[in-house]
Amino acid sequence: MKVEKINLLSITEKKAPAIYDEVSKQVMFGSSFDKDEGIKVESNTENIEKNRIYEKKETDENGKTTVYKYNSKDNSLISKTTKDISGYEKTEIYKKGTKLIEKTQEFFNNVLISEEEFYDSAPFSLKIAKSYENGKLKTEEIYNNGENSPCTVREFSRGKTTETKYINGNFDSKNVYRKNGQPAELTKKSMTNAGERVFVNYIFRQDGSLYQESIYPTDDFENPSLSIKYASNGKKPELISRKEEDGRFSVEEFHKNSKPYVKTYYEDNSKKIMRERLVYDQNGEEYLHTFYDKNGKLTDFTKNTEKDANFDESHLNGRLDTWFKQGKSGICYIASPIKSMLLTEAGQKIIDDSLNYDETTQTGKVHLKGISREYSFKKDEIKESMGRLGTGDPDFTLLVMGYEKYREEFQHKPVDGGRSDEFLKVLTGKDCVTNYNFGIAEPLTDKSLNYLEKMLNSKNCVITAGTPEESEENEFSSKNKRQGLMPEHSYAVTKIDEKFVWLIEPTSNKKIKISREKFKQHFQTFTALNLL
Repeated sequence: MKVEKINLLSITEKKAPAIYDEVSKQVMFGSSFDKDEGIKVESNTENIEKNRIYEKKETDENGKTTVYKYNSKDNSLISKTTKDISGYEKTEIYKKGTKLIEKTQEFFNNVLISEEEFYDSAPFSLKIAKSYENGKLKTEEIYNNGENSPCTVREFSRGKTTETKYINGNFDSKNVYRKNGQPAELTKKSMTNAGERVFVNYIFRQDGSLYQESIYPTDDFENPSLSIKYASNGKKPELISRKEEDGRFSVEEFHKNSKPYVKTYYEDNSKKIMRERLVYDQNGEEYLHTFYDKNGKLTDFTKNTEKDANFDESHLNGRLDTWFKQGKSGICYIASPIKSMLLTEAGQKIIDDSLNYDETTQTGKVHLKGISREYSFKKDEIKESMGRLGTGDPDFTLLVMGYEKYREEFQHKPVDGGRSDEFLKVLTGKDCVTNYNFGIAEPLTDKSLNYLEKMLNSKNCVITAGTPEESEENEFSSKNKRQGLMPEHSYAVTKIDEKFVWLIEPTSNKKIKISREKFKQHFQTFTALNLL
């Protein structure tokens, strides 16, 4: 670069740039422009002996500026700052008397976005790379001795600090700490009894008790081979998920007395294809055993008839006119909207129009308006499905049998597990309003509750609400469960006012009253349908 004149600028004086002329002892202004390279150069030596720092500024044709700061004593470079017109700025700070960079900082519109610090003390060197978000520290990476991958990574999010350590680029351990310093999670390498290397993950409650223990075969931490969720005391298992020897994946739930409650087998750990389901009574004795093919069709089931729900033929009349409950299958998403519909005249009529029973032929029929489909079942078939699908009024079991056939034919899924909006669409042909779309649930707010309250006041709507999958941060306490609240469950919403929400739990018909705040805390989804 050709420079015709160099002017030295003092950075200690917060005044306009000036030039000190050694000959005339006068202060003057000046700059130069390199025509060949399009770089404007400015500098100044005013008060140089006093401050021992001077700077040089370069500006290119695109408006990008670079400012160099030097020590006048030995002309060593102190820092280099580059700034462009977009608002991006980068500063390199050099170690005193050397050419080694000590720190690098990057800014955007004067807000720090990243930072690197270098420590070079032979034979050991260290680099710390930091990233910022909205001016707050987001991540911190530590590199040893010029390695390309970090040995320690710290992440700061939602009041938690996650520290992951690596050895030679391979995972070693991970610790997650809460804001108060208490451990929230620990992951480390371990060995099985067979001598296989595995990775074990522990999740702790705020009181320090163990919430969940999971074993992973690899360090990608997906698809654990075994996962155990513990009760509040951190000792009794509540749920065990594991990869079976035959390649299937099982999920086992337990009663409070540690006896088995439900065990479900899936094709694989995606849990999309159910192949087998067992239900046990309070004593851990098998009550129901269902089998499904790979298309979700029920192929066989057995049940303990001694413990079966009573079948009252007199109530098999094509009307839901007596009490009923959800059976031992996962059909809360059907039972809860039905209970809500029966609270309205319009809902009662829709259900009556959907059911028919002919005493002469002893045949029940289910008409699904939404798909213009009708299914027929003999009395003995309905009786046999009691307990599995429903208890009490056999017409409820008949209705569920119709939807089960639809699921087998059109969705190739078992009736266990589903969504209320999909069921209501098939039953009525009407579209529901829901906060759950494309696999994402919008948060429940006072605005959404006010909307649901207004719909309920119209006396012509059905509303259900669902709870999410349980996690350590959203755990259902023993008190919650005694009240009737449980994870991954659907409820009929019967009333909402400015303080409370009223619900019906479909397996027990228990009426529940909770505050709006508690509802927003423990519930994730809602489904609403205007029946008129």
